[in-house]
Amino acid sequence: HSLSNIFMASWFIAPSRKVVNKQARHARAGIPNPWCDASRYFNFGNSTKVRFKEGKCRGMSPLIGNIVAQEAKEMRLLLSAHEITSLETYAAELVKWNSKVNLTAITDHKEIAIKHFVDSLALAQYITPADRMLDIGSGAGLPIIPLKIIRPDTAMVSVDAIAKKIHFQRHIIRLLNLQNIEAIHARIETLHKTQGNSFSVITSRAFTRLDRFVSLAVPLLADGGVLIAMKGEQADHEITASDKTIHENGFMITGVHRYTLPYSMGERVLMFIKQCKPCQIKA
Repeated sequence: HSLSNIFMASWFIAPSRKVVNKQARHARAGIPNPWCDASRYFNFGNSTKVRFKEGKCRGMSPLIGNIVAQEAKEMRLLLSAHEITSLETYAAELVKWNSKVNLTAITDHKEIAIKHFVDSLALAQYITPADRMLDIGSGAGLPIIPLKIIRPDTAMVSVDAIAKKIHFQRHIIRLLNLQNIEAIHARIETLHKTQGNSFSVITSRAFTRLDRFVSLAVPLLADGGVLIAMKGEQADHEITASDKTIHENGFMITGVHRYTLPYSMGERVLMFIKQCKPCQIKA
């Protein structure tokens, strides 16, 4: 399903830059604090209105939760209060850690919501509880952490060669009490020694060239499994350049899903790659 534009509710008020004693000021005025009042979130038809534990304030603006909740609805994903809370906590920790450890170039709240979270959730409809998913080159935990938050029953593993990024992922896993997920610090080339042919879904988000992703993933993919490459605007060029190598590995591109991120933040492509027996190599 294509992503639609975000329409922010008319009653959303952007928080002021002045943050001194904000909660007390709202209390004196007898009005809800827009930073702490859970009623700022949406009510989607028959779904439960998102509310948070009374008195719980976080350092993130409500913008992230609003955008992700609204856009998830467009993808037919109705996020629970707990899932929204977890995504906002993850965002807050990402920004906090990023001030000392280089995890991501994206720190603007709207861009985190769209380029990180909404983009990651585009994979959700292709993940089932029966799958075992591997995220190669997962970096700061994208797409695996957002997917784990809303697909808690699916077994997931992430791998990255950069220790600080895996340390951050493990911190988020503990903080959010995520279960049946493992963050592994290793080079992907060595993972087949312990995890060979054990994943039904393997994904990679802008990690490497398409042909190299397939070559690295093949020893880890279970029989009948699928590779899902998350690519940007250069996807068509990569398909042309990688097609022969993909076929030589015994695989073929079986589907391409294109979508546009909200606020004109870019074109995205999901490429689905499966084993073919035998493969017809294109001339």
